[in-house]
Amino acid sequence: MDFITFGRFGREEHWKRDKGLFLTRLKELISELTKNEVSYEKENEIEIARNLKQILKKPESDVSYSLSTFMLQMGLSYKILTKKEKEEIKKMEFTFENWEKKSEELYNDYLKKTLNVCPKEIRFCFEYRLFTTNVLCIHGSVLTKDNFLQYIRDFFLLEKGKCFYEEYQDRKEFNKLRDRVIEIYPKLKEIYGPNRYYEKYVLYFIDQNTDYNYKNVANILDNYYNKKKINNINDEEIIKLKED
Repeated sequence: MDFITFGRFGREEHWKRDKGLFLTRLKELISELTKNEVSYEKENEIEIARNLKQILKKPESDVSYSLSTFMLQMGLSYKILTKKEKEEIKKMEFTFENWEKKSEELYNDYLKKTLNVCPKEIRFCFEYRLFTTNVLCIHGSVLTKDNFLQYIRDFFLLEKGKCFYEEYQDRKEFNKLRDRVIEIYPKLKEIYGPNRYYEKYVLYFIDQNTDYNYKNVANILDNYYNKKKINNINDEEIIKLKED
């Protein structure tokens, strides 16, 4: 995927193409919303933005899909926004400079909400911009205590969706963060995850997305328990860990 980075991730080669990519996406947006009745051959951002402001007065159902696609190119999710946030977007001028400011505002608002919900031990994951972008674009979801482990696992341990962001990634930085995730992931599973015996011997057969269906993740968990010498831990002890 070609992201409009606004210089916030990736490399200089990506930042240089931001404005041209933004204009292309802007033209595609107005063509979609008008069913190709309006097209712009010339690069007139102000004129496009002016016309969009009128077009976006259409009912939400007529514009939501197109706006979702447009914002996805910036690493944002339209569908998780509040009604107020959506209305503010529809009223703004769609210029590069305005979206540079608005995208950072929306990103920071999402990050703030996320950091207030997630355990402090994993906040560093969400401060890594590409990870947060991955959650917004691929999952399009609000973070909860029920889903944050899966998001971390999918990005850092399984590298799902890698094709979308790989060219923007600093591999050295990613590997450092991955090492930190490997260290804390089993500990977080003890507190926030399901009973490990139930997951290993029951969920394994009925839920293909369980950790023990992924060899490298299963190895991380098993190695942790081997080192801690608690392979014989019983259900009561697991429950106590969660309560503590």
